[in-house]
Amino acid sequence: MHRAIFGILLTIWVSIVQAAAVPAYSGKVNNSIGSILNSKIGKTSALGAEYDAKFQRTMSAITAGVTGTATTLVAGGAAVAVGAISWPALLVSAGISGVVSGAVQLGMDGLINWLWPDSNHPTQTQISGTGLGVGDPKNFPVIPSNYPAILDYYGTGGDIWFAASTSYLAARHIRTILTTCPGGGIFCGTGTSVGGNLDYTFGSTYGGPYPGPNGYWSKVYSRQISTTTNPTTVTYQIVFDFSPPSGVTLLPPAYTPHWQAVGQTINDLPQGYVAQPLSDQQLAAIANAVWKNAPATATQGDTFLYNAADPITAADIAAWRATNPQLVPTVNDFISPVAAPGATVVTIPNPGTEAPPVTPPGVTPPTTNTFTLDWGQFQEPTLDETPTTPSILDPIFAMWPQWNDYTFPSHTSQCPTPTFSALNHTFTFDHMCIWVEMIRPGVQAAFALVWALAVVFIVMGA
Repeated sequence: MHRAIFGILLTIWVSIVQAAAVPAYSGKVNNSIGSILNSKIGKTSALGAEYDAKFQRTMSAITAGVTGTATTLVAGGAAVAVGAISWPALLVSAGISGVVSGAVQLGMDGLINWLWPDSNHPTQTQISGTGLGVGDPKNFPVIPSNYPAILDYYGTGGDIWFAASTSYLAARHIRTILTTCPGGGIFCGTGTSVGGNLDYTFGSTYGGPYPGPNGYWSKVYSRQISTTTNPTTVTYQIVFDFSPPSGVTLLPPAYTPHWQAVGQTINDLPQGYVAQPLSDQQLAAIANAVWKNAPATATQGDTFLYNAADPITAADIAAWRATNPQLVPTVNDFISPVAAPGATVVTIPNPGTEAPPVTPPGVTPPTTNTFTLDWGQFQEPTLDETPTTPSILDPIFAMWPQWNDYTFPSHTSQCPTPTFSALNHTFTFDHMCIWVEMIRPGVQAAFALVWALAVVFIVMGA
């Protein structure tokens, strides 16, 4: 009996992990792991040229380890797409508790802590901290426009709080479950975690601000996802919506840390928190876990093995972060899938490269048209010599050679000084001559210019 219950719980847990509300694949965590390991291992390695080859083998072993863990987590180990597995889910399955204990700071601001599994909760996680809100609807996302959208994004197994509208004045409380009903009907039990049947309401107490048996949990949507024969069973996804009593505004309670499936832990993270850079503690825990998870068949001569006595520390991450700020993942990257949609391998790339995009099956990758433009052979241009003043003026003067022999004609004159006698005295008029003699240099220069211009106009007009 206990074994059967454990099998059912394990099946539900795997389905929760796969249906978790994770963002699109980013590859940022994959890239950071390779760079962090190179930074850590390179500090103590003295292999020189042999380092690259050994590090490459180490990355291949780590890739094989995380890929094996991911494929075991889905479909019982079949090599199918692993793009539905989030990093937290993979790390739980890989045994991250072997390299970290207690709560680990999630983001750099330290407002939320992530508690990894312990011996009593081997497949569950927990979050706590002041960043989880105190029962204010503003701390929750607005409820999607329809119930199928809730299942598509949040999956089953959820106990989810939403803001009732964009006004954020009231809350909505939704529960989603996955259940298999015998005989094809939906009048079957919802399981001990819920109680009651699936036709109308939960039979269990609400456990919120309205205690006691109640009729306020209503089944609002069901979706058939699979069937079996011999015996006949039908598996459903069910959405229950809580309706408070008339006139009562439903307010969410303050967040209470509790152990739960990884997918639900991700759902509980505030939407505004996922842009936080991942903390040094969390990055160290991730890198150590995947390093430790490399296949045990690897030998010291082939790869760099994880050393529990010298693990990657938060101080190592702080030093790496300072020189690789562009590679630091966020909380959103941390809760994203470990591989692209349709991928069957979880790639941990070497530093300086990125995890390659994977084309899903049945999708033809776009082609890129390229062309080459022939610019011909470039020759350095030749420049003429800079002309001199004589080279510019000589051709002009050569057009009228008579200018070379032109001189002003010589001329002499005498200023007249008339005289006359009267009253026994001789009068001489020479004041004009004295004045003209005083201004003669200026008059000569002026008339020389006038004559030169006259000559130019005459010659140019000829």
